[in-house]
Amino acid sequence: MATVNVNSLSDFLEAVAVSGDTVICPENAEWDANELYPSGRTGNIIIGSEVQGNGTTIKNLRLDGVFRINGEQRKYIYNLNVIDLLGSRNTTSQTAVGLFEGNFHLNGCRVSAVLNSKYNRIINWFGASDAYAAEFCSFNIDAAGQFDSFYTSNAARFSRIELHLPNSTWLPVMGGAKFSNCEFAIFAPNASGGISSFRFPGSIWHGEMPGITEAWNGGTINWSGDMMLFSTDGMPNFSPYDPAHCKGVTDAQLRDPAYLRSLGFPIAIEG
Repeated sequence: MATVNVNSLSDFLEAVAVSGDTVICPENAEWDANELYPSGRTGNIIIGSEVQGNGTTIKNLRLDGVFRINGEQRKYIYNLNVIDLLGSRNTTSQTAVGLFEGNFHLNGCRVSAVLNSKYNRIINWFGASDAYAAEFCSFNIDAAGQFDSFYTSNAARFSRIELHLPNSTWLPVMGGAKFSNCEFAIFAPNASGGISSFRFPGSIWHGEMPGITEAWNGGTINWSGDMMLFSTDGMPNFSPYDPAHCKGVTDAQLRDPAYLRSLGFPIAIEG
């Protein structure tokens, strides 16, 4: 196991494939993938190392493949940004997959991408784990097909997930545990399904989801954490089973910190 400092995208891609190493990127570097792959890159990007991104940004990557961990190892990626990625998987041998395949733990990362219908998740975990898939991250995804967002035993916290899903007809956020203190901006006008609000303590939902309703968990709600807020403008058919912990507000009220504090939602006071 070694610590490897990299200074270019080509060095980075070679170094992260080595299992067990720690790859350290320069501070706030910007790597334009068009310079390395003017016709795009075909094939998965294998991640075997921990990554200390230090604010480095990989931009304009055209990828026929995924970021992938082989096996069920847990890999941590800190403060690395992947923006303006175009994912156009052309394989017919595999069903839809995640942009990140495997037990990734992203911390402090930004990801923006346009994905074709061969992708249906941001992070697709192989197995159960006690780690969060994402913390302190932001995701902005335009996806052509059906989309689940996450599927993991412990999903995300303190993160922002924006999804534009014009063709998706099913519930756009899935996972096996709670998404706490997150913001969901989801534009999926044709999606339908039920959200169990108790799984999103401290989170805010808005966007365009007229077909989304509350999903009853079949028993007593075990609420733990702060209340969930949802936009009555963007989710007009969502009616919570536990209005003490899940409250509807308008889009205008979502932009009013004093009003949200009056409801008991944890909005910090500046100064």
